Amino acid sequence: MLARGYALEQVYRMSVADVRALERAAPSLSERWADASARAAADGYEAIAWSGPTPAEHRPGVRRLHEGMSTDSPVGELALEAETWSDERLAEFERQKIDGGRTMRTVIARHIASGELAGFTSLFVGAVLLGNGDDVARQHDTIVAREHRGRRLGMLLKLANLVELRDHHPSHARVSTMNAEENRHMLAVNEATGFLPVGYEAVWQRKDAR
Repeated sequence: MLARGYALEQVYRMSVADVRALERAAPSLSERWADASARAAADGYEAIAWSGPTPAEHRPGVRRLHEGMSTDSPVGELALEAETWSDERLAEFERQKIDGGRTMRTVIARHIASGELAGFTSLFVGAVLLGNGDDVARQHDTIVAREHRGRRLGMLLKLANLVELRDHHPSHARVSTMNAEENRHMLAVNEATGFLPVGYEAVWQRKDAR
């Protein structure tokens, strides 16, 4: 890669959590979820979950949070442009993810007084085929908007994802996620939630004119 003009700009960590093991832990997943929900409510937030495409009333907020993934997440030394998410782009993104038998589950953190979406996370669950299925669900984007950070909403969203998987997809015992190595805050949330590292991915970029 170096000989071809590319530079190593970022490293991602892949981590996996075992939902059944977390439920057996002390405190259990259920106990931690109840505590996180109570803390969020005390700060004026609630978690809302759904399956499938984003409901119409939440689409503007979800689009804004998707855009924040391109501007507020650590990107190392990658040269990236800010993204714009229209209703059409969101609909197409969700259609592609749902096609092929996958279930898309989303959790948002909502500021109750203002109705503003403070953060979101999404989970993609594939069908498990008899004797040859994949029991690992994929956690996709997770972000908390800058103005709502510092209230443990990241932990709320992560735990909500695990509870959603446990309650609606019991055949999927594990969930994987990927985070930039320099995103120490989110890695700390993952580690505290119960995710363990299982692999790494290098991101290379060539910036010179070709």
